[in-house]
Amino acid sequence: MARANLNDQIFNISKLRAATDKLEQYGVEPELALRNTGLTIAELKRSESLISIHQLMVAFSNISRARISPTLAFEIGRLVHVSAYGLYGYALLCSKDFRRSMSFAEKYQPLALPVCDIHFTFEPMNEGWIFKPIEHPLMDEDLYAFVTNFQFGVHTAVHCDVMGAHFKADGFQVEYGRDQYYQLPESCSPLLRHRAKESKMFIGAHWLDQTPELGNDVTFDQFEKLCQNELADIAVHTGVSGRIRTEILRNMAAPLNIDELAQKLGVTSRTLRRQLRSEGTSYRDLLNQIRLELATRYVEDREMTNDDIAFALGFSDAGSFRKAFRRWTGQTASDFRSQSGTQGD
Repeated sequence: MARANLNDQIFNISKLRAATDKLEQYGVEPELALRNTGLTIAELKRSESLISIHQLMVAFSNISRARISPTLAFEIGRLVHVSAYGLYGYALLCSKDFRRSMSFAEKYQPLALPVCDIHFTFEPMNEGWIFKPIEHPLMDEDLYAFVTNFQFGVHTAVHCDVMGAHFKADGFQVEYGRDQYYQLPESCSPLLRHRAKESKMFIGAHWLDQTPELGNDVTFDQFEKLCQNELADIAVHTGVSGRIRTEILRNMAAPLNIDELAQKLGVTSRTLRRQLRSEGTSYRDLLNQIRLELATRYVEDREMTNDDIAFALGFSDAGSFRKAFRRWTGQTASDFRSQSGTQGD
C-alpha cells in the first residue's frame, strides 16, 4: 500500500491541532509540541497548513517526553473525529455496511496522516483492529506506547461518529506492560490485557452486523472513487516513485537508465527496484506513464510535429514514438489529433 514519505507535507493539520488543544486544556503552551518541527504558531492556526508524518511524530515525541498525563495520548486521539478526514471521513459515514467500512478504512488509511499501520481482522470471535506504530528515528518505549494509545483514541472517536455515540469497544490489548507510563484510561477496563503480542481493539460481530443509519451506496461509491484518485496521487507524487518521477521529468529528452537513477539517489539499482516494487510500480511503468501524460498533451499542440514530440520524450525517432503511442492509447497520433480537433505532421 502506498504511503507518503515521512517528510512529505501533504496532510491537514487536524491531528496536530488536536494535540495542542489538549495541551492547552492541561495549561501547557503549544510551543512544547512544535519544538523542532519547523512549524510556527501562526502555521498551527492556519487551517490550510499542511504537515508531514515526521512533523507529527516529532510533536508526539516532544509531548511524550514531557509526561504530562498517563492518559494524554488517548485523550488527544478522542479529539480527532471523522470530520477531520475530508473525503475519507465522509465516505466512512456513507457506507451501508460496517464490515465494508472496516475494509475501506484500512485500504485508504494512508490518506489520514498515518502514525500506525492498521489492519482489521474478521476472524470470528476475534474481530478487531490491530495497530503497529510506524518506524521512526525518534521511536522509544514512551513514544511507542503514546502513538499506540493515540490510535486507540482516534479509532474510538471515529467509531462513535460512524456507529453512534453509544459505541464501546469489546476490549483492548497492548504490547506494553503495566509499568509503562502511558496507559489507557479506566474507561477501557476491565477488558484490558498487557504485554500482548500485538496491540488490538476488539470490535465484535454484534457491532459489525448493525445497519448504519446514514448509509448511501451511491454517495459511498462516488467518494470511494475520489479516495482512489487521492491514493493514486500519493503513490505517484511521493515516496521513491515521486523522486524518480521528478528525475525523469528533469531528463525527459535523454532519460536516465535505472543504474544512473540509482546512483543519483544514492542506492544500488537492486535496492531501487525493490523499493519501487514495494510501491507497486517499476521504473519502466513510471517512464511510460509520464511519456503518455506528456504525449497526449503534445499531440494536441498545433505547433509540435511527431518528430518534435519524439525528441522531447527521449525516443530515438518519430517511428518509435508512433508505435509507443498506439500501444498506450490504441490509436495513432493522427487519429488522436483528429478527435481532439487539431492537426500535425
